[in-house]
Order: sequence, then C-alpha cells, then structure tokens
Amino acid sequence: MDGGRRAVVVREGRALAIYIHGGEYHSEVSDAQFAKQLRDARKTAVKVCSLPGVC
Repeated sequence: MDGGRRAVVVREGRALAIYIHGGEYHSEVSDAQFAKQLRDARKTAVKVCSLPGVC
C-alpha cells in the first residue's frame, strides 16, 4: 500500500494545478475521493485562469 496517496493534474489555458493528497497509511483510495479531488482541481484551475494575464 502506498499510504492512500493520490494526485490530480489539471490544465486550463496556461494555468496548471497539481493537487496531491496523502491519506492514512491503512486506507485505500476510493473512486469517490478521487472524483472530489478532481472536481476541486478543475474549479481552482478555472478560478486561476480568470486572473488577468494567466491564461
């Protein structure tokens, strides 16, 4: 087991967001946890891209 670590990388225009989450050492990563992390990463990429000169 790799400690439940997972990472998501999203890109929106020139903005790149990397989300890394480390879970408990005895937990497994569920699809629901990964889906929430991906959803959060996409939202943040859109927000960052809305900043002037980023995208």
